[in-house]
Amino acid sequence: MLSASEESFGEHPISNEGLTDPDVIRAWWYLVTGNYGAVAPLARVSRGRNETAEQAQLLLGRVEEHLLERKEALTLPIENIIDFGLAQSLADHMEVSGIPNLRDARRELAQALRDAQRVSGMADELRARNAFFQLQEMAASRRTRDRMEAGEGFEQLASTFPETVWGARAVKRLELQRR
Repeated sequence: MLSASEESFGEHPISNEGLTDPDVIRAWWYLVTGNYGAVAPLARVSRGRNETAEQAQLLLGRVEEHLLERKEALTLPIENIIDFGLAQSLADHMEVSGIPNLRDARRELAQALRDAQRVSGMADELRARNAFFQLQEMAASRRTRDRMEAGEGFEQLASTFPETVWGARAVKRLELQRR
């Protein structure tokens, strides 16, 4: 029988070492699940002079460092849909975190995303991605009609955008459905 030990869990890039305040630990747990907005309220708390403020400052500093490392790891200028998705996710995380020191990085990333939309083929990739996600929602619907329309939509997506990443995913999805 497996036991839950520290070694059985993955490590998160933002450490919780030294955090003892329940509110700061709660914010860290939300971070682990991808909710970067959980640290926004800590900005107010971090202005104080007590232990909670020190821990909030510590966690905010770690989050800021992590987000800036992710930005540095991005390939700029953005030339494909995968990098676009990573950059968009990072921009969203920076925005909801509310960390003021990230303003310049957010602006730079926003400009890179705008520039990427002008890259040849990116408009098709974005349209295909948006359509794919809308069709996914329809495919998960309780209504039979929505599910049938989603199947037709995936076929149309696969034929309209066969050269895109999301068009290829639609093709794979259709192949799996036919099995």
